[in-house]
Amino acid sequence: MRGVLLLASLLAVGALLPSDRQIPSRAQGGMRQEPFGFGVEYLVPGLVRTYAATGVAWGKTQPAGFDWDVIEPRAPINGRHTYRWDWRDRLIREWQEAGFRNFHIYLQCRNRWASSKPLPATGHPSYPPKPEYMDDYAAYVRAMVERYDCDGKDDMPGLRYPIRHWEIEAEWGTFWKGTIEEYHQLLRVARRAAREADPHARIILQGYIVWGIFEGEPDAVELQRRLSHPLFGKSRKAVLELMPQTLRYPELYDAVEFHSLSDYTEIPAMARHLRSVMRELGIEKPIWVGDVNLSLNPMIYHNLPNYPYTQDQLPGIRQWLAVLKSTRNPRHDMALRWFRAEQASFSAKKIVCAMGEGLAGINMGNFEDWEILALAPSFTGTTAFCGLIDRAPIRRFDEYRKPLEPRPAFWTINLLVDALGTYRGYERLSLGPGIYAYRFSSPSDAGAAPSTVVAWYDDGKGHLPDDPPPMIRASIPTSAQQVLRSSVITRIGRRDASWETQSVTNGHIPITLTGTPVLLKER
Repeated sequence: MRGVLLLASLLAVGALLPSDRQIPSRAQGGMRQEPFGFGVEYLVPGLVRTYAATGVAWGKTQPAGFDWDVIEPRAPINGRHTYRWDWRDRLIREWQEAGFRNFHIYLQCRNRWASSKPLPATGHPSYPPKPEYMDDYAAYVRAMVERYDCDGKDDMPGLRYPIRHWEIEAEWGTFWKGTIEEYHQLLRVARRAAREADPHARIILQGYIVWGIFEGEPDAVELQRRLSHPLFGKSRKAVLELMPQTLRYPELYDAVEFHSLSDYTEIPAMARHLRSVMRELGIEKPIWVGDVNLSLNPMIYHNLPNYPYTQDQLPGIRQWLAVLKSTRNPRHDMALRWFRAEQASFSAKKIVCAMGEGLAGINMGNFEDWEILALAPSFTGTTAFCGLIDRAPIRRFDEYRKPLEPRPAFWTINLLVDALGTYRGYERLSLGPGIYAYRFSSPSDAGAAPSTVVAWYDDGKGHLPDDPPPMIRASIPTSAQQVLRSSVITRIGRRDASWETQSVTNGHIPITLTGTPVLLKER
């Protein structure tokens, strides 16, 4: 049955995915019931007041810090549990006082005294608890949800808003080391415990990641070729094969999630794949894209080029990563300007694709650079430099951060929240190969501003700083009499959009599109 469902879902996706980068001939659109969730991750102390300026209202924690092991480091004595809330309470209080109302929190069952297998010294995997400790796991979930549900009973001191969204475990195929059956058993226990504490608690299925499969929205032939890749094809195929099994008990969860650490083009294709699998099972659930802790394309990862970059570009990629890393290199400033502009563009594309494909929300990262990853650029690519702001150096993870200047991607997120945050309607426009264009709107009786189109051009090639940018002429249909145009914010030191009047000719917007997204306010 699993193979039949996988084949059916892949064929369905193949029918939906365009060949030669041509989007579907019929516009894809809809209307969401709730506002799109603009989120940032992962929460760290000291940066909240800076990030509150984006207007984002959602925040997501790392798996580390809220897992069972650190909340309850010692087994209960005579049935009495002792939990450690100190660091967690300070972090939540800080973010809520700054205005963040919504949170996604990972709950991992990893625990040294309860784990069915020894936990390794490195990494952050979870194994199912031993059967005799399952009640203690339920108590941990119940206590966590109770502390942050804002019902007046056993709440965190100073709690302002309830925390409703709880993701059970972190990621299929990487952090979760148990079987699907063991996960479903854990999920049943977690959901029951969470709902006992808070009847409004919402459970999120741990995220899927299939990096290397859906980038570029491949057709069915290319999809099969990637699933046969000798290095990663087998593991990605395994994740796709287990999807129908992991989704088979919809009564146990309220939303699903996938992770996007690769090129932004994987978001539309992965969203369609998940929906096709759920349709086969008769399921409809909100979809979040999370763990977007690479706010742009990493270019190279584990010594392999990342789509759309190719093998022959590896020497050039390594050269530019070295320039980016060295502040003494004479071309460093030029490379940094290019990189920050790319980061802003990719951040916008990931957010707009998630919103335009009808997803429930997105959690964007990184809050800060992960400097240690710069030690191995051939394996980590650009990931060391992906913070949305500058900040002073730190020595420990729990250290209080000192924020410095926000980067262009930060102000681009602020622009998108301001420009698109009230819209409920979404539609993908068919304008030709390589053109991504989404129109966002609201019902006419909603009192919201008229619609806004976000568009850009993608020639399917990876570009380096010395390469000329992709460019194409396009004509966007509109019923508006007046249109205002602004690119996303890509220049270091700039904070605000620059709106200009855009011409309208015979019901169309004639425009030159590049790889930098442009916003078109229709009035």
